Amino acid sequence: MKRLTSAALACSVLGVSLPGCTGLITQRAVTAFARGLENKDLAQLKSSSSDEFGSRALRLPEATQDLRLVQLPTGKAKVVSIDESSPKERVVVVEVGESKKRVEYRLTRNPKKGRWVVDDVFVGQKLEGSSSEVVRSVTDQMNMLLCVREMLAALQSREREAMQTVTTPELAKELEGLPPAWLDKIASRVAGDSPIRANSFRPEVRMEQDRAAVGLRRGDGLLVMEFRNSSGRWLLNDASWSGGKEEEVSSVRKLCTSLTQARQFLEAYAAGDKPALAQMSTREFHEKSLLPGDLSRAPLPAMDLLTQPFDVQQHRERIDVLLTLNDTTYTLNIVPPKSAIGEETDPAMASERRVEEVTVYDRKSGEIKRLSAVFQSQAVVEVYSELLAARDAVQLRQLSTTDFNDRVWKRFPPQILQAIGLNEIETAPPTHATTVFQGPVTEVTVMQGSRALTYVLHSEGGRLVVDDVLMPVLNRPSSLKKTMQVLAPIAEFRAGLASGDRNALMAASGTGLDRIVWQQVQETPEIGVNIEGRLALPIHAAKIDATQSRVTLSNGREVAEVDLILERDRFVVEDVTFLEGPGQAPVAMLQAMRREIARDMQHRTAPQVLPASYERSAAAPAADDFRPL
Repeated sequence: MKRLTSAALACSVLGVSLPGCTGLITQRAVTAFARGLENKDLAQLKSSSSDEFGSRALRLPEATQDLRLVQLPTGKAKVVSIDESSPKERVVVVEVGESKKRVEYRLTRNPKKGRWVVDDVFVGQKLEGSSSEVVRSVTDQMNMLLCVREMLAALQSREREAMQTVTTPELAKELEGLPPAWLDKIASRVAGDSPIRANSFRPEVRMEQDRAAVGLRRGDGLLVMEFRNSSGRWLLNDASWSGGKEEEVSSVRKLCTSLTQARQFLEAYAAGDKPALAQMSTREFHEKSLLPGDLSRAPLPAMDLLTQPFDVQQHRERIDVLLTLNDTTYTLNIVPPKSAIGEETDPAMASERRVEEVTVYDRKSGEIKRLSAVFQSQAVVEVYSELLAARDAVQLRQLSTTDFNDRVWKRFPPQILQAIGLNEIETAPPTHATTVFQGPVTEVTVMQGSRALTYVLHSEGGRLVVDDVLMPVLNRPSSLKKTMQVLAPIAEFRAGLASGDRNALMAASGTGLDRIVWQQVQETPEIGVNIEGRLALPIHAAKIDATQSRVTLSNGREVAEVDLILERDRFVVEDVTFLEGPGQAPVAMLQAMRREIARDMQHRTAPQVLPASYERSAAAPAADDFRPL
């Protein structure tokens, strides 16, 4: 025969019926728990509850503080009903306090204690923004809150093993390879550096099966944490925060992934492991810079950088990891795999990221150096110099910026560009002199023959291409781009004269010259000057402005001043003035041609167009040599 409890024995002695005795025993169990709750007595709460409830809801000293967050009412508890359908469990409905709020207690019999104890409590809680209630388990809620506390404490300990016990395997793996300085900063960003005050720990929890979202107000904003349930324990899977700087990376998972990639890249770079770098870099960066480059030309202090705290900046399509050592900042641009290789990737690899570029900023000198520029610049200059000396416009397009192509190499036919003479560009291999890095712009100065040329390179689409070549000249801009913009229309005009192509002449001429001359005649009016020959003279000086320019061509004896005007987004010939010897008046081409057209207005047009270089035997042109339309 089973031994009776003291309460049951008292019932027997007093002659109380069994149902009445059950109510008395149940009331005592509920009252003991309610008294511990009201007095915030953790020992009494544990004594009046099951081991399961104690291990899940009361395992930390702060449990009594957190019980207030689950909205458990306090006050006198009165048993309203008891469900004894199970011999091992009682479901008790209790009215608590003056408001008589109903709470459901689940009691279980504790064989060690020989009495009924609280195994769980279910309380109705109002939903935010709604008058309706949802019934929730106190055990589940307390377990969640205490897991949050344990997670914050583990992160504040800065111990890697402790952190990994409160995080999911996925996040723990990301944390595993981070250097101590980086791990400390991430832990500080999530958990802070000081213990949480009792009145400041008020998490907002939303649980759904094996996932939960927890919001916790912090001094600088709202910390939002994502938890996953694993065998009854809630583990941190990710965290983000609002209220910080806009460019900060808010997701811990995304941040850890980028930092891990940065660490692995630096370690592989320091070891000169190019196969490993291929797995960590974008295809463009690896194939065009790292693979062919001599890594010793741009050493990175990888091991020292891994001991320094990091900074990060979030951009639309990339994350920048900034590491500072002494007066130099190293920035690793990290992009997702789709941007990295330009094609769709396996969803399983979506978390992988690639290093797209590394930039080195020396604050003392102000130099901004990109690794791609270091490795590509010399090779690009060597190839470009050969193509430029040969005036190979088709191949030059492949190594020039979009702007250089739009203004010169794609704007004019290759045969026109090949006809332009530039004494400053010698056919000789370049010898490297200096390189100046300024972020996306790299200036490489070389000795090419007897001349010092500076190739201005820009980073465009992941490639290093030439935007301009600066030449050592006087009386005109040093820019090859600007020079070609005005010399090419002159060469087009001269080619039109040589071929007698009226359409080509009109395309290379300004509106005034077209209207006054080329629309009136079918051949070039003779003005007593070898126009084609004069326009073939080498450039002597130039003044190039946004909408108007003047180019002086001369061989030291003969001079032609060509005025150009910007029309249809390109320079065209507006007029040419030929300067003769001392004592001779200048000849303005437009005025002279207009005078000749007026003089011969009544004559018929000659059957063919004669080139401007045509030399007449007579001192003056014959009246029938050309006719207006």
